[in-house]
Amino acid sequence: MELENRGSYTLVGEMNLLTPGDEIAGFPCTMSREVDGDLQWISRQFDREVDVPTKAACALRMFDVSSPRFYLGAGKTLYVAGGSSSNFKTDDCSDSVVKRVKDIKKHDFIDFLDAHEEWWARYWNKSFVMLGDPVLEKAYYRALYTMGSASRDLHFPPGIFGTWITGERPEWNGDYHLNYNHQAPYYGLFSANRIEQALPYNYPIIAMSDRARRYAKEYFGIDGIYMPVGIGPRGIDTTYSGPGAGRPRQFYLDHGFVDAGALCFHQRSNALHCINNMAMLCYYTYDREYIELVYPFIKGVVAFWEQYLKYEDGRYVAYYDAVHEGPNGDTNNTMTLGFLRNALQTLIDMARELGRDQDKIPLWKNILAELSDYATYEKNGKTYLADSERGYFATNHPVLLQIVFPGGQIHKDSDPALLQMARNCANADASTNLWNHELHTSSNYPSAVRLGFDPNTILSQLRKFVSTKFDENGFLKDSPVGIENCSAVVTTINEMLLRSRPGVIDVFPVWNMKHNVIFQDLRAEGAFLVSSRVVGGGVAYIKLTSERGRDCHVVNPWTREGVKTLSILRNGREIKMDAGDRFTLPTSPGDVIIIKPWDMAQRTLE
Repeated sequence: MELENRGSYTLVGEMNLLTPGDEIAGFPCTMSREVDGDLQWISRQFDREVDVPTKAACALRMFDVSSPRFYLGAGKTLYVAGGSSSNFKTDDCSDSVVKRVKDIKKHDFIDFLDAHEEWWARYWNKSFVMLGDPVLEKAYYRALYTMGSASRDLHFPPGIFGTWITGERPEWNGDYHLNYNHQAPYYGLFSANRIEQALPYNYPIIAMSDRARRYAKEYFGIDGIYMPVGIGPRGIDTTYSGPGAGRPRQFYLDHGFVDAGALCFHQRSNALHCINNMAMLCYYTYDREYIELVYPFIKGVVAFWEQYLKYEDGRYVAYYDAVHEGPNGDTNNTMTLGFLRNALQTLIDMARELGRDQDKIPLWKNILAELSDYATYEKNGKTYLADSERGYFATNHPVLLQIVFPGGQIHKDSDPALLQMARNCANADASTNLWNHELHTSSNYPSAVRLGFDPNTILSQLRKFVSTKFDENGFLKDSPVGIENCSAVVTTINEMLLRSRPGVIDVFPVWNMKHNVIFQDLRAEGAFLVSSRVVGGGVAYIKLTSERGRDCHVVNPWTREGVKTLSILRNGREIKMDAGDRFTLPTSPGDVIIIKPWDMAQRTLE
């Protein structure tokens, strides 16, 4: 850090690293603080009544001073070096961070700044959008900035409140809450092509796998993975008071939220929530190393449901699975049915991709085919999706819309009747929950796009939400939900500019074509990077970069203008192609393909 005095008077100040006082710490721990001239360091260690012993250390050094007090003359600059580490990074984190800070020289600050600027330059160049809307563009890039700042450590991704914890015990322990909160901040990173920042999401979940398998066996007597609602890094169940207590916190016991031995709020779907993000990253990248990483978890979750479901009267039924938090004995929870369909299809596709478990695919396909239909109800001559077939039969549509996004089960190509039922649910909430529900903004707005809502309405409501609900730092005002809405604007805009679910490139599916817009290198299912532009009321081009060499299925955006003869410029070589409403292009890894109407391409050449 560089602190420059641009005034005309000497500044006098003091800079200290402090540990919490014993009266506010509230946890059994060991703390230390040392000062040695211009260097000071602190540490805090938790090794009593914990699952995972933890120690963290910070060091601070001010140059050209001999104590924590400094005198900064007019026009002068104070150089401050700081660092932090933990026992997960080095055997002795205190010694390590002190040595690192001691070794820093003033000329190193230039290198640090260069590395910092280079990192952010690479990050911003991953993709971009230009909307001509300063309010939404600011919110879009601010959200990406938040996740770029917070999500870098593979094994310690940001919790509910990001990396900015200012209290000893934040709400929900600042944990990874698995019934959508942990998933939500990452939704926009996939299509925005920030894969490096999306990866840390996975590691606490995978680290919990062994414990989750034990839960399934101990509580249900079946194999597979069963997750609690709250976890931490390194396989920690954050809903417990501690190993000494051996049970969840008393509050949850008193209010009936604990069943089957763990705090799950009677929901069996926590692990299914986890798969939604994994599925998106699988389909968006087809990265074999990543698929290998998450495949055992997805298979383990499906293994739980293979045995938990009951086969009755020609269908698979899910009993006693609450759609909302609480002791609700729901049957065929709609959200679970949607997420389970997503998990099964992902597992089938990734098993084929890896060439594994071919003998299991018929069973998975059978469950997928014979899984119970979504429950419905009639009102005023319209059919709506219901929360569940039996049990808590409320019509909480924002929860149900999660099967549209992030669950991916209802979209433009879905069965028209199912699509209409989902639209009826969304329309019923349009004046209340759909646009203003703070807990489900990250799924409601993208769902509205996938359901084909009017683009002007979506953008107007989104702009209003951002302008009235967001603080300058991008967090919702007076709201406990932390960083979970970081994806809301990014995902909504990207879905409006590019649809790729299920595996088809459809540019500007929900966009007012009178408004010029441009995007570059948004990521699409099938491992494609896509660029395009609207100018003068029409699509100027589609540019595709194929990472994995998969077939590319494209919706022809020019059919509305009667154009079906296209120029396909592949790696500099052009061919003429007659295309219908949709067409397929075989690709090879690294192919760069530019698609235009044939006449437009020829005019460009002239």
